[in-house]
Amino acid sequence: MLSTALEENHLLFHVTDDGPGIAAIHHQRLFEPFYRAEGSRSRETGGFGLGLSVVKSICDKFKADVRLTSQSGSTRFTIAWPLN
Repeated sequence: MLSTALEENHLLFHVTDDGPGIAAIHHQRLFEPFYRAEGSRSRETGGFGLGLSVVKSICDKFKADVRLTSQSGSTRFTIAWPLN
């Protein structure tokens, strides 16, 4: 699900799913290039582990912030895009 909101001087983009969640042990490394939190994923089964590192690079370039919150049954990525 995609939703938006305003918070102070930022436009927030929320991307939320209802999957199994991402274990906290992976949160710090999730935005690294080629990192895959799920051990069963590979190039053969889909994904290169680059998507979130690209998102992080774009956010850094435009002074936006990307955040992750995850628990069992839900993961949310939030991009806080500055309005000024």
